[in-house]
Amino acid sequence: MASRRTSVALLFTVVLAACDHSLGPDSVRSVAVEVNRTTLVEGESIGISVFATGIDGGTISGSEVTWISRDPTTVRVEDGSLFAVAPGVTRIIVDVRGARDSVRIRVRFGGLSQGEIGIRLQGEGGVRHATDGRTFMRRVLTLDGVPSFPPRTEITTSLGQTGVPSDSGIIPPIFVQPDTLVWITFGGDPTVGARQLPPFEVDTLDGTLIFRGSEGAMVRISDPENSFRTELFAPVDFVDLEIDEVIMPAEPGGQGGLLRGTVAFEAAGLIIEYDTTNQRVDIIGPASDETLRVYAEFVTDLFESLSGTAILSATTDGVTSSGFTGGAAFSINNGLEFHLSVVTPADDPDRKLIVLRTRLEATSDGSVAVGTLDADTFDPTMGPRGTWSYATIFSTAQGHLTEDDVTRYGYSTGGEIVLTEYRAATAKTYGLVRGTYGITYALRDRTNMPTGETMEATAEFLLPIRPICGFLPACDGQLVRP
Repeated sequence: MASRRTSVALLFTVVLAACDHSLGPDSVRSVAVEVNRTTLVEGESIGISVFATGIDGGTISGSEVTWISRDPTTVRVEDGSLFAVAPGVTRIIVDVRGARDSVRIRVRFGGLSQGEIGIRLQGEGGVRHATDGRTFMRRVLTLDGVPSFPPRTEITTSLGQTGVPSDSGIIPPIFVQPDTLVWITFGGDPTVGARQLPPFEVDTLDGTLIFRGSEGAMVRISDPENSFRTELFAPVDFVDLEIDEVIMPAEPGGQGGLLRGTVAFEAAGLIIEYDTTNQRVDIIGPASDETLRVYAEFVTDLFESLSGTAILSATTDGVTSSGFTGGAAFSINNGLEFHLSVVTPADDPDRKLIVLRTRLEATSDGSVAVGTLDADTFDPTMGPRGTWSYATIFSTAQGHLTEDDVTRYGYSTGGEIVLTEYRAATAKTYGLVRGTYGITYALRDRTNMPTGETMEATAEFLLPIRPICGFLPACDGQLVRP
């Protein structure tokens, strides 16, 4: 009898085990989250429900349904409702007998106006609002036979040049702007939809900060006690970019459109400092032992920015240097000014960078004679009226070039510029200049003493002329240098 009772007990245990298994994921035919909207505004609440059926076709509900928020500090779920707690992105999961479905919920900032970017650092840093948010869609005009370059889009906050003074122009822009800076860059035009960007690669070799990669995002928070030090939040994995609205500007230039969207990524914080002695950015150390979640929402002005292309050739020291260069012209006096540059060949033992600064007095197409410069009285910071060209030759041995790295100067002794197309810029839109030139330069050394050498330069160029007001919201019609 004892043996029979044991058998019955074993059979009962097997039956219970089978019943328990039948209530697992295999007992669910379908489970689906139902929500009217997946984008909320902070402080808002909406209902959420689930439709789940068992293998017998019956509806599953009640205590067998469990709701989970991956990040309750962004979205809280209770009593069949979602509560938008703070800006960010998270996922709401429903569990029914072990079977699951989920929905991605985005919580937006409330009250951002055009030209603003809101930032939330989940973990520390709280919520910040940055003004003067701008998006630049950059296009390159290309000459016939020159490979075309795809457009690029950059979303930034530009908070005014009131930070570290930079007379030499060599301090990285990230240290010139105070408070909060967001930078997002990707290839192509901005289009409505979601995409993933690869993270920037951060090179920490020898403690020097170098970002590699053509697409990505980062957030920078300055140190209020030390304007040379900043905390940088760089992605550790893919960046989720979502664009909701694009209004293109009517024409390239300072007439803005609109770009609205969000970006979210997991980030590691680095404390970095600009080394003024060695002119480099050094990594001081990690900002935290933990990674943070970064959420930024932008409602930015959208501008279309143009740059140009030129094929430049310069012969000096018996060596001809040629190559492609980019750039743009800007209006000045009754004409324009532009800079072109070329580097000597790689097999040159003393490699040099040749920069040609040309001022052109013209208001239409045609041939224009190049003036002769008086090397003893010429002021490179202002320059005389008319048409002339001035050259500086740098040694490229330095990592950052300043006036101290100039090895020789060149002063135009004559030449000709032929314009085949000329369209003047307006206050808010680009102009255009296309043409060729051939110019001869008399060279002097770094102390401005004649060397007896000459340099011949030719170029074919297609350059946009920047809007007279640049990208400023207001304009008094005066020149704004790029």
